[in-house]
Amino acid sequence: MRRREWAPRRSGSREIAAWQDNTCIRLEPWVARLLRKLSAAYLAEGRRAEAETCPPPWRAPVTQRELEVAEAELRNVLG
Repeated sequence: MRRREWAPRRSGSREIAAWQDNTCIRLEPWVARLLRKLSAAYLAEGRRAEAETCPPPWRAPVTQRELEVAEAELRNVLG
């Protein structure tokens, strides 16, 4: 018997429908669509975050000015 590897995957319509059936909670169609989109975005960010140089998602991209300031500070420290 082969061992099945578990891999994350986005929540689809079946999973959301099963959740609704199990909890007896009915979601509006737009909420179900939003959950599918959020699930896909979560997985995409997780894959992106595997890169060692990946910045945190809550930080804006580093500007050229910030790079220049950091380089100037480093030159001052190192001489």
